[in-house]
Amino acid sequence: MLATATLVVLACELIGLVGLVIVDGKLNFASVHDDQRERAAGFERNAPPPLEEVLHPHLGWVLNADSQGGAEVAKTRFPVNQLGFLDQGDPLARRSDDRLRVAIIGGSVAWYFSMHGREQLARRLGQGPDFRDRHIDVLSLALSGYK
Repeated sequence: MLATATLVVLACELIGLVGLVIVDGKLNFASVHDDQRERAAGFERNAPPPLEEVLHPHLGWVLNADSQGGAEVAKTRFPVNQLGFLDQGDPLARRSDDRLRVAIIGGSVAWYFSMHGREQLARRLGQGPDFRDRHIDVLSLALSGYK
């Protein structure tokens, strides 16, 4: 049984070698490897760009944090943070006594507020007696389409 299987494998290999000689006109494995490398490079060059949105295990659809250059909203490019939200910085930074971190969550209205009203919110919160001596970070955890 083993001898038969070995003969079948050898016959298949010989048929493959004969086919290679017929197709390429020669028996040269280096050229086969070069051809494979060129084809693989072609796949990378012709690959589609990364998706702009990806599925988050807890939130549903978020922006792709791996996309280069951020995302475009209303003809303006915004950075995408590591969680897939339109915001720069580290949303998972450690807490500290001298820093207040305020997260704005929600849909499109919350996102526009977090982009265009964050400085005013931080300034107004900083005027209060409890937060006067603290640095205030406003984080955008909002995306259009969320409720």
